[in-house]
Amino acid sequence: MLIAFKSKNKALSEYPGSYSERAQEIGKTIARQNTILIEFMEKYPDIAKGFTKRDKPSVDTLSQQLTDSLNGAGPPRKDVNAWKKKVGDK
Repeated sequence: MLIAFKSKNKALSEYPGSYSERAQEIGKTIARQNTILIEFMEKYPDIAKGFTKRDKPSVDTLSQQLTDSLNGAGPPRKDVNAWKKKVGDK
């Protein structure tokens, strides 16, 4: 439990202001990231479903672009594989 608490505080420390202001900002960030994910899945449903006829380099490029967009929207920040798992979970 202490590890999760430290991890949560680390993410919150990236925002100035009170704890509640930082928590609200993180909530907005996650909402922005969900919007980015949904738009990607609507644009590339084959990739979102995990069944595509695209070549691997094309899929890898799109996955990296998605990762960059999601990480640019703020914490949480994840690597390509973690975001791929998130897309698969949606």
